[in-house]
Amino acid sequence: MLRAAYRILRPGGTAAFAVIALAEGVERSALHEDAGPPHPETDEGYPLLMERAGFVDVDCIDVSAEYLETTTGWLNGWESEAYELRKLVGIDAFDLQQGRRRQHVSAIERGQLLRYLVSGRRR
Repeated sequence: MLRAAYRILRPGGTAAFAVIALAEGVERSALHEDAGPPHPETDEGYPLLMERAGFVDVDCIDVSAEYLETTTGWLNGWESEAYELRKLVGIDAFDLQQGRRRQHVSAIERGQLLRYLVSGRRR
């Protein structure tokens, strides 16, 4: 996928994406099955994969604190409107989403789940 992104990007263009990843040493089994990172996991790390695809000026910024703040905001915001949202999206969908948010908040607070912004430039 990264090589394909590199090919279609104009010279000098930047590709950027966010990744939710497990902290180093954390096994996926340590998290509830719904709380794991939705992105493909890699032992090599996304910056190295970007460089192998040809990107330069690769940067990886930890935005876990901001992710925690955002996820907590979504959790609390949805909870404050729970009655109406359950009617709109359905009870099961609401409860599933809120459960995932709680799991993510807990895993981030324990240092098990991280969020990164990864970017790189085409030569």
